[in-house]
Amino acid sequence: LYTWWSKHQDRDDLAFTKTVQKQATLFLDWLHERITRRNYACPKCSKPMLKSSKTDLRPLFVCNGCRVYHNALSDTRLKGLLQIHFWIPFTLKLIEGYGSNDIARLTNIKRGAAQSWRPIFIAQMRDLGLNELVQWIEWQRNRRCAQVLKINRWLNNLDKNIDQSTHANKTDNLSSTC
Repeated sequence: LYTWWSKHQDRDDLAFTKTVQKQATLFLDWLHERITRRNYACPKCSKPMLKSSKTDLRPLFVCNGCRVYHNALSDTRLKGLLQIHFWIPFTLKLIEGYGSNDIARLTNIKRGAAQSWRPIFIAQMRDLGLNELVQWIEWQRNRRCAQVLKINRWLNNLDKNIDQSTHANKTDNLSSTC
């Protein structure tokens, strides 16, 4: 157990556990199904609804019988989010434990969108009962932040050592010229 934990703690091994892999697949399949859904039952009369929108910006359906429009995302936390074509790449990077700024950079999403989407997607995962996945995401993000801080400290110490050795060399040169 310690070997597994230490590899994941130090982010040497980013492989998912079986439970997390299963929950990640469930969420990605759920998201893909909601985005690409082609048929829907009317919430009012239960008759089949037809896809209304010509674009794929929002999966909108209409019931010809009672003229009810229904969005396939209206009963989710994702209902008001735009740029639906970025949701899958965003989710993949979120599951890998990247922070909002890194996700924005890696997927070409605006940073503000990535920052506002993160809590919404995590809340949707919780609503679906994917708690182990949410814990994994938070743990990997915390580990990534710790790793970045560790690298920054190492670089800062390297800069200090270089500055000190440069200063020592200048002092030595000054004392030898006197």
